[in-house]
Amino acid sequence: MPSDDKVALGVEEALALAARALRRVGYDQQQSDIIAASLVDAELCGYPALGLARLVSIIEDPRARHKRTPVTIVHETPVSALIDGGNNVGLYALHRAAQTTIDKARATGIVLVGVHNSFFSGRSAHYVEMISRTGLISIHTTASEPYMAALGGTVSELGTNPIAFGFPRDPDPLIVDIGTSAIARSEVVLAARLGKPLPEGAALDDQGRPTRDAAAALIGTMLPFGGHKGFGLGLMVQALGLLGGAALPRGSVQDFGFLFIAFDPGLLMPAEEYRRQLDALIQRIKAL
Repeated sequence: MPSDDKVALGVEEALALAARALRRVGYDQQQSDIIAASLVDAELCGYPALGLARLVSIIEDPRARHKRTPVTIVHETPVSALIDGGNNVGLYALHRAAQTTIDKARATGIVLVGVHNSFFSGRSAHYVEMISRTGLISIHTTASEPYMAALGGTVSELGTNPIAFGFPRDPDPLIVDIGTSAIARSEVVLAARLGKPLPEGAALDDQGRPTRDAAAALIGTMLPFGGHKGFGLGLMVQALGLLGGAALPRGSVQDFGFLFIAFDPGLLMPAEEYRRQLDALIQRIKAL
């Protein structure tokens, strides 16, 4: 049963609510349905900060008031594509990019796709699952605007920079999706809206002091998870984000930079043999 501060919605009701809100700020029916499906998927997977609450952030973001243009491939080879997201929210632009990734990898066996001029991509697992359900192994990185401090620093230098992996498997793919910050920016935003504290060791205020106050953290910075290990992964994702266009067009990090890598496991061994070995690995782990 819902608590007093929550409203119970069925899946169809939630999809309709989200799509209706998005159409009111200029997204068309197809775009609204794609974005709404991603938001509701996040809710169903247990990530409310990336669910319906994200609608408020999408609509409030200054970029939502700027002109949107079609998602366009601006540079292409048989095994790659660089995509301009057209200032569309990432939940739509990356859905399109993931489909491009699938189409190209099916044709050539391996592909690299970068995306820039977009924002707020949501749950990275959503895209690698989409790709891996077609039989491809996929890696997806997201270099965001600077919200996280470098190791030993007290100001934001890196994005919170998640990385996700997807491996085809029956009946469902194996998915790993982790952020490189101690807490996701979306979780801090939601905590600030609800007046809830953050966990210890996740953020600093604008004076560089540890804080559990979400509002103070929003004008301060997030910390990497796991000390130097999280920082190293975050730096790696930021470097890959440059390939997606995170430094376009002015030469400084001012945009999200997304990257997809996908390939057919059959390039290295029979795909069914790979699936058999992966399934055996998962079963051994589950048996523990």
